[in-house]
Amino acid sequence: MDRMEISLEFDKIKMKWAECALTEAARKAIQDTRLILSETELAARLRETTESRQMLEKCGTPPLTALEGIEELLAVAEKGQCLTPRELEKTAIALVALERLKSYLERGKAYEIPLAYYEENLNPLEELREQLYCRPPGFTVMPPGKYLAGGLQSGCTANSTGVQYKIPDLERTGFRQCLKAAEEPAGRYSPGGG
Repeated sequence: MDRMEISLEFDKIKMKWAECALTEAARKAIQDTRLILSETELAARLRETTESRQMLEKCGTPPLTALEGIEELLAVAEKGQCLTPRELEKTAIALVALERLKSYLERGKAYEIPLAYYEENLNPLEELREQLYCRPPGFTVMPPGKYLAGGLQSGCTANSTGVQYKIPDLERTGFRQCLKAAEEPAGRYSPGGG
């Protein structure tokens, strides 16, 4: 650790800051933070801090949610592997968190706070949301609000044999492997059998 950081007690500030972090990646980023010695870079960071304070004062506390492990889930999904029901639920929660953050930043635009315009760079992932809540013919899906509010309700479980009779073309679509993956305790199945 830099002597200047210790003499300015920046190490103590980082420890308190890290206590507020919601994910391990955020904690690591905080620990990697160094003092800014460039005056222009410092001015930009001070401006961002002022804008953040304005957002807090005018719009309240931001709706932040811990999204620990989402990067890994996205990597799994990009490879074409199936996600378990818990992983799908976690993905759905992340989408709701993204929507809430986007809404929060939109409110900041009403006060013309420049930081709020970062909202334009947030992709709401509508296509992913539609795929998450799509419903194969004959398959009953719990509404997303009720599902996310209380998690899986007792008596709302589905097993692959019960669903097989409701969806006759399960094997053709590859949906069966995804259902099997949900039943397996440790593994994931990809539609290609990998």
